[in-house]
Amino acid sequence: MKATHRLYYNNSDYPKKLRECNDAPSLLYAIGNVDFNNNFVLSIVGTRKPDSNAAIYIDKFVSDLRQYRNDIVIVSGLAVGVDTIAHETAIKYGFKTVAVMGTGFDHIYPSENTDLAKRIVDTNGALLTEYEYGHQISPDNFPQRNRIVAGLCDALLVVQSPIRGGSLITAGIANSYNRDVFAFPGRPDDELFAGCNHLIRNNMAAIITSADDIAWYLGWDK
Repeated sequence: MKATHRLYYNNSDYPKKLRECNDAPSLLYAIGNVDFNNNFVLSIVGTRKPDSNAAIYIDKFVSDLRQYRNDIVIVSGLAVGVDTIAHETAIKYGFKTVAVMGTGFDHIYPSENTDLAKRIVDTNGALLTEYEYGHQISPDNFPQRNRIVAGLCDALLVVQSPIRGGSLITAGIANSYNRDVFAFPGRPDDELFAGCNHLIRNNMAAIITSADDIAWYLGWDK
């Protein structure tokens, strides 16, 4: 894997959008080379236990984004489930993707995504973390990680989420940062969409069903 480099808060290569956030980390470690400041950044988040439809939704959505722009960087958190699907689909359709980690680079978590992490870097994406080598893994790291996922992006999409979970935390943080937040709707009795429906019902996310919808909200032309 490529060498680690440091992004200091006051340096020009530090993500400008993240610098706008009052709790942005003063130092980030990166492997890979993604220019956050000259690309549109879309974060995709969701449950670690999606159903089989999640991959279908994400595949169709990311594929159709190519009609609008090719400078999209897709950000997620390298977790199992929706995060993994988002990274893999971005690679499939030629978008750069960034995995924001809740660990140092010496501990790829979950370990089953070690090969995915390497593919992200090898396809001109990047791994990003605020944790140095040797930092102890803690459950508290991952909610902290979520603020970076929210702060890096221009817009955030929640694909599937139960009523409790990290995705709703991330969406709430994105709202506090004045980011555009979107969510796929689901049946009222579907627990996998309870969080998405909650965000939509409480005006915390705009309802979308396709890439065309998000393009309309964001003013993109084909």
